[in-house]
Formats: sequence, structure tokens, C-alpha cells
Amino acid sequence: MSKTARVVLWLAWVAALVAVAAIPVADLGDRTGLWPQIPSMFVSFRVALVAAVASLMLGLAAAWLNRSAGFLSRRVLGALLPFIATVVLVGLILGRFDAAEAAIRIHDVTTDTENPPAFAALLAERQANGRNPSEYDPATASLQLRAYPTIKSVLLDRPVAEAFDRALAAAQAMGWTTAADKARFHIEATAITRWLKFKDDLVIRVSDAGAGKSRIDVRSASRIGRGDLGQNAERIRAYIARLRG
Repeated sequence: MSKTARVVLWLAWVAALVAVAAIPVADLGDRTGLWPQIPSMFVSFRVALVAAVASLMLGLAAAWLNRSAGFLSRRVLGALLPFIATVVLVGLILGRFDAAEAAIRIHDVTTDTENPPAFAALLAERQANGRNPSEYDPATASLQLRAYPTIKSVLLDRPVAEAFDRALAAAQAMGWTTAADKARFHIEATAITRWLKFKDDLVIRVSDAGAGKSRIDVRSASRIGRGDLGQNAERIRAYIARLRG
């Protein structure tokens, strides 16, 4: 490989590494308190996109500089590795942006938009460590119904006490930190997102639906961030699937 091609290839790998590291750097800032996570997350997305585009262009340039070796040669294919890696990365980043748009930038999702479950045990912690209000905004209901029309209350063919035990077991099986009040048939839980380590809170309410049946309503709300990239709706769907299963 020529010296010029080698320099271009190394620059492509540096750009690819910058793109890959951008999001963990945002998480590091939140964990250490050195910089706020939300602004740095969006800056990281932009940095990642710029670095990815640079990597794509440099990877192609390195391959072009070695075209004399033949486009199926090891030199050319090696130069295309950062190109391939960043194509995948750009796809993932743009996919997250698409998810954010699909979520219509809401951060509070519930199965009961008319009478959503309310926070109690987690109220103080949300107020101390969060920026979003704990009270449900009625204006969110129309947005949610448009974005997630299939998220509805769950009916179980069980009396309330049994349904509560099942609801609590399902929440614990999800790996959430839970606080349960069986006297009120009320459960609160905290979930941590996989990649960015955001803390989101849930309320699970079990009520009598008559004829030996129970109704279960779930609410999942982010502590910070205007939009949730669809995480709260996805979490409620996963919980309902486990509850029914």
C-alpha cells in the first residue's frame, strides 16, 4: 500500500473510532457529572455522523489510491473495512433519528390516558434527579394515541390479589427495581436503558374489573429528555407480553 493510501486509511479508522466513541462519551459525561448528557448526546450524534461521513470518504479514497492492485485485492478490501463499518454505524444512527421522529417526541406513555397511574413512592426521587414533571400531561394523550394506538389496558382472568402478584413477578422478571404496595395494588419501578443508561420510572396499577377479572394499567415515564426514542412504549409492550406469557 502506498504511503498516501496508508495515511488516508489510518485517518479513516480514526474517523470511524470517533464515531463509535461519541455516544459512550456522552454517557461518561452523565456518570461523572463533567457535562450534561442530553446536550452532549445530540452533539455526539452530530459528531458521529460527521466522523462517519469522513470515514466513508477516506475509506473510498484509500481504496481508489490502491486501485492499481485490483479491486478485489487485499489492499483495496482492507481499505474498505472502515467504509463498511461506518455504513453500518450511520444506518444505526439514522435509525435512532427515525425512531425519535416516529415517537413524536413524547416521554410519558400509559395504557390509560384518561386516568393514568400516578407516582407516589418515586415522586421525591423524580423531583430530585429528573427534569420532567411527574404529573401526566393530558396534551400527550392525543400524540400517544396517534403514535401507539395498540397500547391498551390489560384484562386478566384472575381476582385482584392474584393479578397483583402476577404483575409484581413480571416487573421483577424484567430486572426492574420495584416498590410494591399490596394494600393499594400499586407497584412502582425504575428501569435503566441499555445503551445510554437513562433512568425511566414506571407505575403499575391493578384494579377490579368485575366478574373475577382484573385490569392492569402501566405507565412509563422518562426522568429527562423531551423525547424517548420510543423506549417507554417498547418497555410497556415488553412488560405486557411477559405479563400475559
